[in-house]
Amino acid sequence: MDFLGQPRRMVNFKLIFLPFLLAFISLISGYTFIRWLVDIKLHLISIDEMVWDLFIPGGLAICTTLLLTRKRLQVFRIKGSAPSSLTKLLMTIALAVPMVIAQSLVSSASYDLIELPNEDDIPAYKHEKFFSLEQYRVRPSLFASDASFRVRGKHNEDLNIHLYIAVPMDQKKNIWYGIRYTKTINNHLEENEKEVLFSAFLEEVDQKFRNHDFYSQSHFELLKKSDLYDGLKMAIDNKYPFKADQELYLLYPRTESLKESNHDLIVFFGIFSLIAFAVVGAISLRAQVDDKSYQDYLHGELTDNSFTSVAVNMLSFRAGCPATSLLINVCIAVYITGVFIGVDAISANVQELVHFGAVRRDLVLSGDYWRLMTSAFVHLGVAHIIMNTFVLGYAGKAVESTTGTVSFLFLVIVTALSSSLASIYWHEHTVSVGISGVNYGLVGALLTLMMTGYLDKNKKSDMIILLSFIAVSSAISFFTPNIDHAGHVGGFIAGVILGLVMTLWLSKPIPQNTNPISEV
Repeated sequence: MDFLGQPRRMVNFKLIFLPFLLAFISLISGYTFIRWLVDIKLHLISIDEMVWDLFIPGGLAICTTLLLTRKRLQVFRIKGSAPSSLTKLLMTIALAVPMVIAQSLVSSASYDLIELPNEDDIPAYKHEKFFSLEQYRVRPSLFASDASFRVRGKHNEDLNIHLYIAVPMDQKKNIWYGIRYTKTINNHLEENEKEVLFSAFLEEVDQKFRNHDFYSQSHFELLKKSDLYDGLKMAIDNKYPFKADQELYLLYPRTESLKESNHDLIVFFGIFSLIAFAVVGAISLRAQVDDKSYQDYLHGELTDNSFTSVAVNMLSFRAGCPATSLLINVCIAVYITGVFIGVDAISANVQELVHFGAVRRDLVLSGDYWRLMTSAFVHLGVAHIIMNTFVLGYAGKAVESTTGTVSFLFLVIVTALSSSLASIYWHEHTVSVGISGVNYGLVGALLTLMMTGYLDKNKKSDMIILLSFIAVSSAISFFTPNIDHAGHVGGFIAGVILGLVMTLWLSKPIPQNTNPISEV
């Protein structure tokens, strides 16, 4: 059947499959070329390889999918309903997975295998990546080690332990052989139980290290900026601090040849690209055109109230709350900057957070007073920042539109400081980060403004939903480890007090059904 002069399947192809195909080709080819030029060929930027390989491709895939589907998917119905978030998720994965594999492929296939008689000439090939050594020397008795701990899992149930061991091959030239051992234990155990398991892990590693065959592999990867590189470098810096300013060469043994690795990546890229096209093709075939929505789309009259559009308006300062938009952008910019310089994107450890501006009692008392404010803009990981910026956008817009931008910024500064001060007063050694203390302050101010009649009635239903969400989240958080309840309470109390103070100069909203002109 024709639709406005076009076969219906052609509409599906033009609005779903074709945009995805063009995005797939342009994103993968364009980003891969930029990465090859900037990182591999010209060595202009030194950032964590995971950022190149995973973080940027994933971010580009998410943003591209959301922008492509923002209005186009509203034209269609699947089983009588508008396409769900699952549809967008499938399209995002279909775009992201081949992009990630393409980055692994370009970072492997762009290098040749350098064959050397020994490790002496490694510094002359510092921009290469893969080496084959006929002979080399290691000195296990001079090893350096360091342990790293990261919390993982939906409910912070996993504690991942990484033990990094660097063995010198040539100390004068700062060339090292790298080893990493890992173990995951239950993060919900008591501290003494964790210590017992950690001690058992150390004994196990000690035995493995004593029996380690350093000469079983002849192929090595010269590590670039990565978690593995950072862990081994930290081990060396701790034991040999005088080496910190020297250029470091870390060789990590490979179990698979470069040729085999490249072949496998090409096969994986082809397979997952075909799967991606099949998934989006299936979505395109299942979708049914809604006549009215398609006409509205063609005439530019399609109403777009999706979360994507709301988020875009907020980030681009078009949501009518400039200070809230600024705060969200600052949080995101700080998070992205941290990831680019090596802070773990999923769950940063204590050292990374402290280096980037976290607050802790001893640091503040030693003179780092600036941490009382900067800690609000530092976040533990991607889930932490998504949740906090979501609440900040919702509550911030409501407060700023009621109090005005100047009063809102004053509220943010005071609640951030109050949250940090409450945290370091209550906790002696705990590191605290995140803008959740400010969020609780905004909620406290909203609650006060609502109860005193200074909040517009049109906003009250939305605020009740927000307050209910915060109440449920707070109740759950009391049973979740690693939550700074003191900071939340400090921010909330400050918000309630400032909300009361603001009523001294704020004007109550005029009811919409009230006529300000009365007859005499």
